[in-house]
Amino acid sequence: MQVIGLHSSETQRRSAIGVEVARYMPGDATAFQMAAEVMFDVDMLSRAQVVVGTLASQVTRVGCSIGYARRKLLKAIALDFELLQSQKDLHKQWGVRVDDVPWSPPAC
Repeated sequence: MQVIGLHSSETQRRSAIGVEVARYMPGDATAFQMAAEVMFDVDMLSRAQVVVGTLASQVTRVGCSIGYARRKLLKAIALDFELLQSQKDLHKQWGVRVDDVPWSPPAC
């Protein structure tokens, strides 16, 4: 198994509840760097055969959805699987599915 990721990225340094790229000035190099890092994360997730992540992460859900649509993703394990129904309920108002990927709970 090979894991590919960024080390000491701008998004990792600034990651917290409520942190958004939109907080930075338009044209700001930091905002551009963060956007590029998120695109990298989505791309890498979409290429994975197995993903262990969280349903609460929009990046994880988008990456897994793309990977599943491409028939690359074989297994998606949600560490917060118990939130599946509440995530479905929350995103229904925007017409966004969170169950397009067959999520599995972690094996204990």
